[in-house]
Amino acid sequence: MTFTRMHSPHASDRGQAGEQPNFRLEVNGNPVTVLFSCLGDGDTGGGLVAYDGRELSVLDRKSTTGMCASSQELVRMLWAPSQTDTGTVIVHYDAGGVRNKFWVPGLVDPHDILWTGSEYVAISSLLDSVLWIDPAGRIFRRQQFSSGEDCWHLNCLVSDKDSLYATCFGRFTESRAWKSTLTAGSGVLFDLACGDDIVGSLCCPHSPRRYDGEWAICCSSTSELRFYRAGESQPSRLVRLKDWVRGLLRTDHYYIVGESVNRLQSEEVRGATVAFLRRETLELAGRITLPFRAVYDIVPVSEELIASIRRSSL
Repeated sequence: MTFTRMHSPHASDRGQAGEQPNFRLEVNGNPVTVLFSCLGDGDTGGGLVAYDGRELSVLDRKSTTGMCASSQELVRMLWAPSQTDTGTVIVHYDAGGVRNKFWVPGLVDPHDILWTGSEYVAISSLLDSVLWIDPAGRIFRRQQFSSGEDCWHLNCLVSDKDSLYATCFGRFTESRAWKSTLTAGSGVLFDLACGDDIVGSLCCPHSPRRYDGEWAICCSSTSELRFYRAGESQPSRLVRLKDWVRGLLRTDHYYIVGESVNRLQSEEVRGATVAFLRRETLELAGRITLPFRAVYDIVPVSEELIASIRRSSL
């Protein structure tokens, strides 16, 4: 099993975050555009933001959480406070535009999503559940943890060598008990099939990625990007950043990491930032600023797919 992870923008949507540094964005030697999914309430709002290493471009203003991308496909989940207790819209793009769009009742508080080529796998954090969804929007399988009242805060999915892994804030039995243990290291990365912990003692983990046999994980509440070698309980490398660290992508030259306004600690209204760390040294090469307060996911996409999203209307 293999997992592959709007109106046209106004002129003011281009580069609207002000002067930005330039970065060389390549994957396997090929230039890419990086796509950020962003969310917000009645403050900054959210949407999709593209960045080619020189210029930011807001593609639309539909708050979005999880994304999954291949060279010519993108899947996104729309997010809004009014949707967290009813359902979620999934939008699937290809080179021709919107290939599929549907409402999934019961997919509440949407976080990560994967597309297998025949079905969608998504996380409902409020229900502490992983949901398998067919292209018609029907939930045909569910794996639920706890009572389904956001006890674990299940959030992120990653596939590696035909296995599925997930992160959660902790294995609690009461609704949102994790709020009192944000920096206590109760979070885990675990194997969905057997339940075994892969990495523990994490602080509000998000965006796990496996690079060259090493796990890279965002510890959001402590503003850290941590790296773990297989079988080791202590991080082999650690980078302290700022704000609520979530969203991670490795390119040929950088680790790209999202830094969102921490709503659990601040009511500040401002845009999120994105840190570019040099891949070899993990030194900070610079930051860009997004027009929305929270970045959720970061994926590389082709210019053809960006053009397809621009032509589409939601």
